Amino acid sequence: MDIIKYTKEEGSKAEVLKRYVGDCKKVIFVENNGQDLDMVFEKMPHIELYFMNRVPDIKNEENNEYIKIRYAESRRMAKKKVLHNHMICHSLKEIIL
Repeated sequence: MDIIKYTKEEGSKAEVLKRYVGDCKKVIFVENNGQDLDMVFEKMPHIELYFMNRVPDIKNEENNEYIKIRYAESRRMAKKKVLHNHMICHSLKEIIL
């Protein structure tokens, strides 16, 4: 059975995820914060981790200033240092279930 869970719960996402994993054979975790992905990897290395980078290529956009403002937080998240390599995606459509 496929189950999709979303959480806005405060605290370690790795700890929240542990509650849902149970006996699942395949778990996919999608996040735009590489540091949260690192924490999940360190506690549960068997989970498929995707780094969601939603920042569009500004060079090809007509309204560059709007794009810069709209995606400022996403750009900061994308530039944070991470310890592990994670699969990259730009939308949920790219994730292989």
